Amino acid sequence: MTRYRPFKVRNMKYLSSLATIFASIWVVSCNLQDKSVERVISLGKYKRFGYDTARKFIPLTVLNVYPAALTCEGAQKYSNLYITRLLNNQILYVFETCHKVSDYIRDSATFGPQIDTNNIVKINQDSLSTVFVPKSFALPEGAKYIFATLSFVTE
Repeated sequence: MTRYRPFKVRNMKYLSSLATIFASIWVVSCNLQDKSVERVISLGKYKRFGYDTARKFIPLTVLNVYPAALTCEGAQKYSNLYITRLLNNQILYVFETCHKVSDYIRDSATFGPQIDTNNIVKINQDSLSTVFVPKSFALPEGAKYIFATLSFVTE
């Protein structure tokens, strides 16, 4: 009959170093995948968001923010990209061109993000938008988008 012997680590320092190396490789590889890159998105194959023109404000919930890494200069325009959810649970991609991301965006408990319909930019269907998103980012088929400036209301 064979007797079971537990694995005995003779050099804990070696095992600790090995674990640290693997953890470092994993963290670096995750960070490389999430690194934002400048991308030009052609919006021709996506749907422009249709809204009720009688409404003054469109309330929404911000799910994710991809801020522009550069400021607009001359003809070069950059957009913040907000992935939002409307009250009917529809996902809306909001492109906010040449604006700084508001400090209020993370404080949705106090400030409710919304789109003032007066701040919606009318653009042609085949517009391009330059955003800074992870390499793996892609708008899903049938995505709805709008060019607008977010505003905030105190609740």
